Amino acid sequence: MVKMGETLSELHLLSSKKLENPNIKFPIEKKRKIEKVEHNDEKIWINDEQYFTAVSEEIWNYKIGGFRICEKWLKERRGRILSFEESELFKQIILSITLTIKIQNDIDKLYESID
Repeated sequence: MVKMGETLSELHLLSSKKLENPNIKFPIEKKRKIEKVEHNDEKIWINDEQYFTAVSEEIWNYKIGGFRICEKWLKERRGRILSFEESELFKQIILSITLTIKIQNDIDKLYESID
């Protein structure tokens, strides 16, 4: 449990080595302006052409403090052009949520085995 807690802490601080080189695509380099924010077909769309891949419904709907993390982060930047660094950071956020969900499920399974 301690190790899982440490891993969660590193993921939420975006300091985990597990977040290096996320397998999330942002395919159209020149289309970086956030004009809309919507999720469908395992993608988060920021305009009519550009999207982030590998985003399940569960990741999209993941909330902290009542807010969907991915949606809130992008909507706070609506109207802006994402820098390369910001798009890479957002990929890490997506991966962090993905790994967080996995660890939370593992913790739930551990608690079930204790009962």
